[in-house]
Order: sequence, then C-alpha cells, then structure tokens
Amino acid sequence: MITKNDAAHTAVYTIENSKLSVKISQLGAELVSIYDRANSRELLWQGNEAIWKNQAPVLFPLIGRLKTKGFTYEGKRYDIDIHGFAKTSVFTPADRSGNSITFTLASSGETLQHYPFDFGFSVRYTIDNNRLLKEYITKNTSAKDMYYEAGGHEGYMLPLSGSEKMSDYFLLFKGKDALYSFTKDDQTMMLIQKHKFDLDNGRLYLNMGVFSNDALVLEDDAGKVIELHGPNTGRLLTVKFSDFKYVGIWTRNMPSDTNYVCIEPWSSLPDFAHLGTELTEKIGIRRLGAGQSETLEYTVEVH
Repeated sequence: MITKNDAAHTAVYTIENSKLSVKISQLGAELVSIYDRANSRELLWQGNEAIWKNQAPVLFPLIGRLKTKGFTYEGKRYDIDIHGFAKTSVFTPADRSGNSITFTLASSGETLQHYPFDFGFSVRYTIDNNRLLKEYITKNTSAKDMYYEAGGHEGYMLPLSGSEKMSDYFLLFKGKDALYSFTKDDQTMMLIQKHKFDLDNGRLYLNMGVFSNDALVLEDDAGKVIELHGPNTGRLLTVKFSDFKYVGIWTRNMPSDTNYVCIEPWSSLPDFAHLGTELTEKIGIRRLGAGQSETLEYTVEVH
C-alpha cells in the first residue's frame, strides 16, 4: 500500500521491562525485535533479502495466497496481495503506556479498492514479565456484514550459537505422536489431503525436508501451544494461541539452512484448489455484523 520512500519515514517504538525489550515498526505494526534481556539474545529473525526479508508481518484482512490473486464479493472482483495489505500499511501509534502500545489502521479510499468493507483494525502489544501479548482488535464500521481473516507470521531466530545447526532445534507438541498437515498443489494452493509427520516424543526437528511442500498447516488437533527448543539452550520460547483455529509452521525451502522458523497463528486458511474465489466461501472466514468488534490474541513467552 505504500512505497519504499514512505517506509523510510516510519518510526520504530519500544516497550520494555527488566525481562524483555520489544520493538515495533509503525510500518505494518510489525515486530522488529524481541530481545531477551535476561540471556542477552535476540529471538526475532532480523531479515535477509536473500532468504526472507520480513520479520513478523501482520496478516489482515486475508491470509495466504489467493488462487487468482484476488477474490469476488457480491459479483465484483477485488485484487489483493498475499496476506493482505496490513503488512504494507502505515499504522498510527496510540494508547502508549510503559509496557503497552496500540497501533491502529482504518479503512480508506485506497483500501476499499482492494477490500469492500469499512473497518477499524488495531494491533496491541503488551509485555508482562517474560510474556509478550499480541492482540488483534477488529471492528466493522460499515452498515453490512464484514468478512475478514487475521493472523501472525513471527519468524524466530536459530541457531543461536555458531556450533549449532538448524536441524538441532525442534518444536515441541506436548502429548502428540504425529501431526497432520494440509498439503499443497504445484501452485501452492491448499489441498484437503493431509500428510502425516511422525514426532519423536512430541518433537518436530527443523530440517529442510519438513518444508519440502511449503508450510505445515495444522488445525485444532495439533493443539494450541508450541514450544521452540534448542540443543544447548533448552526451551527458548512458547507460543500460545487459543483464539486461533489454525497454525502455520514455515521457513523458506532452500538447499541450506535458513536459520529461522515461523510460528503463525491463523484465524482462517488460504485458498483451496477445489473452491472458487467467493470471499464468503473461504474456509474459516470470520463474519462481523455491522458495528460489531472482536479481539483475537496470542502470547509469546520467553524462557
């Protein structure tokens, strides 16, 4: 939604306590740092143009790829970028306190060209001890039902020491023997068929083979808590996302280690190959009546 020149003029804001220092950019209300003060280490991926330039984009009002790079609503087609336009929009900082800050975005003539609803959308970050709370607050300010999706895309840095490999790290799904991920076709569109990933005592080790079919896309049966562990550091962080039905696990599939993994709570799913392009038929799409609002939240606990 904005140019690179616009992006150069956006500010970065900091909230911090004795445990954490968290930085958020006004551009996209995107996290740019989660610094673990107790252990003197950065936990958020710092971006790399050759691998993945982003860090933690906010996904709104849609999630993932659309099969025709757009959708239809009430007989009209709308073009919209992958993961929506929040990630390239300049948010307004508001309600800042010592340990919390809110960023807001409102519909405009420009957003209405890509998404036919009036809305207010806020992202609130709050730190409490070793926990970062992220809230998505969506309000329908139009006079008709509004359909939307929202999600996160935080990339977490690994390895943290030069002697470790990415495949030494694992995600822990406590109490699970296997995961069942939706698969993708050769156009990276979602398929109903699922692939089974066997776990080692709940552990999914982060080797490149895991991502040969793009992201793992899991639903409720995978649980609502994921821990990231390192070989020498133990448990690094825990992501809890009870308000979200789905979660994506992703890194770009490359011949060598990328050294980050994304844990992405999603309210809904990207486009499926067998479905059409009608917005209201997207799997998991959320509906808000005129004047209604709702809040979806998840947390990142640093250990």
